[in-house]
Amino acid sequence: MIKLEMNEKSKIFEFYNGLLRHYKFFSVDAKQLINSRFGILIWEISIITFGFYYFHNFIYESVWTKSLRRHAETTSTFEIINKYSKDYKVIFVGDATMAPYEVTHVGGSIEHYNEEAGAQWMRRLSDAYKNLAWVNPTPKDFWERSYSIELVKELIEDRMFPLSVKGLEDAMAVLTK
Repeated sequence: MIKLEMNEKSKIFEFYNGLLRHYKFFSVDAKQLINSRFGILIWEISIITFGFYYFHNFIYESVWTKSLRRHAETTSTFEIINKYSKDYKVIFVGDATMAPYEVTHVGGSIEHYNEEAGAQWMRRLSDAYKNLAWVNPTPKDFWERSYSIELVKELIEDRMFPLSVKGLEDAMAVLTK
């Protein structure tokens, strides 16, 4: 159990109950900014323009909108390309470890029959979004042992980064160029 001193308890109590003092940025009260019409509008815009999509192993003609996958609704990859403008940043997160045919072949998906190879879909996304990166949780030392990782790296023009502080910094640097 964590022991808190009286001073710490009161700060936590004040924060929890919304009594803690709010900070100012450039003489603007943060709470007023967040709760103002402008602040509410910004929150709505940021929520609307930030999307999460799910796929298994590789990207094809559709992605899931919920992580439940098979029993969840899907969205067309073309719809995503047409919905989000070219200045969006796209970040894939995954180990990119799969059978190479899942990337290179028609019918390569293990979830369904894909009429076009996954590589074609990745090329479309890479063409549509120049600010694209892949963050890979597999340690970088193991990447050269996986042919599919090498395929994906080639498709995205070597914009794959390890899931580490340095890797994320490097990915963000590439995305903000």
